[in-house]
Amino acid sequence: MINPGLYKVEFRTARGTGSGVVTLGNGRFQGGDGAFYYVGTYVEDGEKFNATVHVKRHSAGNSVVPENSTIQVHGSSTESAAQLSGTVVGAPGLTFQAHLKRLAD
Repeated sequence: MINPGLYKVEFRTARGTGSGVVTLGNGRFQGGDGAFYYVGTYVEDGEKFNATVHVKRHSAGNSVVPENSTIQVHGSSTESAAQLSGTVVGAPGLTFQAHLKRLAD
């Protein structure tokens, strides 16, 4: 299971790549980057990680997902990282990949 804390997130879709930071803890997922903020929830079952994340724009900038999107991801986690893939709800065929790496408590 992934430890609570601050994580770097690197993500990719067919529209491009990006990165930001997120905090994980108590089933909550919060973070952002230069143009978007992310809020959502996650659940774990051993090394299985599932999350639903709502992405909303706060400033102008490049967009690798449609504005005001919901992303559903799943994958595997360790104590300090997660490898995830999933879909952007409402954007058929737009897949999403992400890697989380722990930075601090």
